[in-house]
Amino acid sequence: MIPKNDIKNVIFIMTDSLQRDYLTVYGNQWMKTPNYERFAKQATVFDNNFTEGLPTVPCRRAMMTGRYTLPFVGWSPLRPEDTTVSDILWGTGIQTSLVYDTGPMRLPKYGYSRGFEYTKFIHGQELDNHFLGDACHLNPDDYLEEESMKGIEPHIIESMKHEMKGILANRQEWRSQDDHQVAKVTLAAANYLENEVDPKKPFFLWVDSFDPHEPYDPPSVWDYNDDDCPYNPGYEGKDQFEQIPGMAEGRFTEPQLKHIRSLYAEKITLVDKYIGKLLDKIKNLGLWDNTLIILTSDHGKPHGLYEHGHGLMRMVRPWPYVEMAHTPLIIRYPGYGEGERVKSYTQSCDMAPTILDMFGMLNVEGKKTSGFDIQSSCNTEDIQGVSLLPLIRGDEDAKARDFAISGYYGYAWTIFNDDYSYIHWLRECESDDEMFEILYDGFGSADGVHAETRQSEDMWTCTPHTKVEIPEADMLFDRNKDQYQLNNIIKEQPKVGEKMLKKLKLFMGELRTS
Repeated sequence: MIPKNDIKNVIFIMTDSLQRDYLTVYGNQWMKTPNYERFAKQATVFDNNFTEGLPTVPCRRAMMTGRYTLPFVGWSPLRPEDTTVSDILWGTGIQTSLVYDTGPMRLPKYGYSRGFEYTKFIHGQELDNHFLGDACHLNPDDYLEEESMKGIEPHIIESMKHEMKGILANRQEWRSQDDHQVAKVTLAAANYLENEVDPKKPFFLWVDSFDPHEPYDPPSVWDYNDDDCPYNPGYEGKDQFEQIPGMAEGRFTEPQLKHIRSLYAEKITLVDKYIGKLLDKIKNLGLWDNTLIILTSDHGKPHGLYEHGHGLMRMVRPWPYVEMAHTPLIIRYPGYGEGERVKSYTQSCDMAPTILDMFGMLNVEGKKTSGFDIQSSCNTEDIQGVSLLPLIRGDEDAKARDFAISGYYGYAWTIFNDDYSYIHWLRECESDDEMFEILYDGFGSADGVHAETRQSEDMWTCTPHTKVEIPEADMLFDRNKDQYQLNNIIKEQPKVGEKMLKKLKLFMGELRTS
């Protein structure tokens, strides 16, 4: 067994929009993700990990600060009063670095690279608007089926085509798999480890790959590769790598939906390949046995009807169904938990305390560095998540929690336990509800703004042309019989629903006061 004090580094690897059902380690039987599976055999797999605040930005806020976001704030910048892992590690002698291509982290004034000593941003993804040139020989119409534009307003179609032109202007220069975004990000991370890290000092590296997020642009789509998509060979339709968002029914045929999911799967296999290359580099540099490695994602993706997306094509409604909320988490803690699985419920806000615990800094009161007193702003007293290291070690009575929450700030809350999941839609008609009054009227506020104003439609997702629309009634699902939440049983079991809702509201109230 490797002594804990011999483990001096942490590498955190985030892959955006990686749905857990597409990984073989979580039961997928038709895809190839050998490197995730290889890693899992030498690590601990968490079976009940849930992102509490969806989607991209709220999740990263929770991961970096160790605090729940769902009762407080949605898609927004880091605030000055937020304390992140990199803030706490600043000035401690631990090298901190961020290698990423995730555009939402880099939006003006958002500040998600704050506190990292070394940052490397790889251009080319959504919300980056950096392309290799204006001239493009590829035509967006070659990647859109006529049916997908049915019922869509012309200005939306033109906007999507404009977005696709930017993507194509970049992708037309690709000549091999090494030109793909995930390849560039993992290569930059490997370069940092090999050439930038001082081997005498501990380090914390956050790698944030926007792949496999849209566009679904794996090798089979582009001119340099003549092969069909390996998960849907012989398909004769168009490669709709950037789908026009909206409801799927009536706009996509089932063969088209299958091909879109196949392109997504192919891209995940590509991500798996380059994550594997990065893991190999970690081994080759002699870091394998002295580094805590975390692999996770922020959320999944809706890709059509039923279990594939509850009718959505892309993230166009604030609906926290299981395909969005239930996320992969695999942690290698050298010397502990190899090949084990953890059933306890874990959340995105557990990442920060786990990282800080590894560095022995989970309970710090602040510090003085170079004459500056930063005690008031850089301590861990506000952390709400828990370290997962005791679970991995198998410490006696170690348990994170027996349920998890998820949702979209201002629109939906959901709770999961071993038996049921419950979705509570936040509707204006709830003014007589005690918890609603506490959180969503003039007696309460969210992120400093009275929450009856909710959020504007452009603040809860980066997907274009979305619509804020939620169902009329709450929903209850049996997790043992209906893991994909297709059969709402709230009318058959109202007492169970009442109990789940009460527990959800009580917990949200506790978070607001903690």
